Amino acid sequence: MILRENFWDLLLLNFCFCSCVLPFAAAGLFFFFAGALLAAVLCLALAALLSGPAGCAMARVFCDWQCGRACAPVGRFWPAFRENIKHGALLGLFYQSMLALAGFAACVYFFSPQGSPLFLLCGWLSLFLFLAIFLSSFYAYMMAANLALSLPQILKNAFLLFFLDWENSLFLCTASVLCALAVLSALPFTLFLVPAGGFSILWLFNSCFAWRGILRFAVLPSAPEKE
Repeated sequence: MILRENFWDLLLLNFCFCSCVLPFAAAGLFFFFAGALLAAVLCLALAALLSGPAGCAMARVFCDWQCGRACAPVGRFWPAFRENIKHGALLGLFYQSMLALAGFAACVYFFSPQGSPLFLLCGWLSLFLFLAIFLSSFYAYMMAANLALSLPQILKNAFLLFFLDWENSLFLCTASVLCALAVLSALPFTLFLVPAGGFSILWLFNSCFAWRGILRFAVLPSAPEKE
């Protein structure tokens, strides 16, 4: 329903999200391959910081859609970005750093020349940790944008929801893996399609699954929704 009725809004939201993150991420990769490591780290850190408020803004818009609240999506995105700049930046830096560490560890263990069973086990554990961090981030952004919770409560609840809300976590994992496979199977064309609408499609599905789990386990009288 949302995809059919709000297709152009999804494209505009995707552009807003990408405009916050991709320029700095692309600059970071450029500096990295050019050998300017300090500039690369600074650009990637800035991209990680901005990904948090951008994720919270996406979460606010998609929660409005899930709850049937009428809104102008792009007009809602930027105020939500500004409102969540503090918590969002900390969440973005935390989750992107943890994802980078878990992904790096998985690559090291899987592609180690030793190839021992212990290394493979550590590789699979690192991959599971990567997925757990990535999927729990959707719970975190949805709570940060829509519930009056402190940052420690958001992080704790997001981690617990990944395990307690296992049904929706499986849906989150399935949607994320399918989107990733679709992107990888259509390379290099997806390098242009993902900035056009890929992030919005992923958020469309994952925000629905994450919000269902939040409503079931995390919404309490002490955790009111934001206006």
